[in-house]
Amino acid sequence: MSEAALSISGFESVFELSSGRFVVRADFAVDAGERVALHSPSGSGKSTLLRWIAGVEDAPAAGTLRLGGREIGNLPPERREIGVVFQDYALFPQLSALENVAFGLEMRGASSADRKARALEWLDRLGLKARAELPAGLLSGGEKQRVALARALIWEPKALLLDEPFAALDLAHRKNAREVVKTLLEKSPVPTLFVTHDPEDVAALATRTLAYSSRDDGMTHFFGQL
Repeated sequence: MSEAALSISGFESVFELSSGRFVVRADFAVDAGERVALHSPSGSGKSTLLRWIAGVEDAPAAGTLRLGGREIGNLPPERREIGVVFQDYALFPQLSALENVAFGLEMRGASSADRKARALEWLDRLGLKARAELPAGLLSGGEKQRVALARALIWEPKALLLDEPFAALDLAHRKNAREVVKTLLEKSPVPTLFVTHDPEDVAALATRTLAYSSRDDGMTHFFGQL
């Protein structure tokens, strides 16, 4: 059997709260081409898990993280080869859409000409070429989402994480945004893990949903294979 593209084993993060000890645990894998949903109520720890995978979670946690069979849990975020789109998109508002998309390539040493050409290609694919020079802070919510997705995928990461990818959009724009993301990811084999509390996100985008359980006292939460 081939190694899973992205695998998490023995993950555990413990928080000491005034209401008691809150524990998040996880054991699962995501294969190439899968779009796996972490679907659970707000406050169940799914974003904590996603941030740990991305390498940006401050809370202490234990577990083994592998990407393509290689242990990456001890690597800094920029060396994990994982693309991330956060709920607020984390764009640089003063930079243009083009500069935001090209940012990941700049961090990886691509030439100015290569960065511009590839960023324009991605913006064109997502229907944003005409907005290339507009500051990201002036884009609509749906446009910001597409820019963030292009920035995460342009450098060809080996896995993709989406944290509540449609939460910042109003209801009128969510359906179209889901279709844009689904169409884009169907053309890419990148293993994708996304966090959501919206069942419509799961129905529209997921190829599989992780099992989720909570202990009776509500203080221990587990995400695993379904």
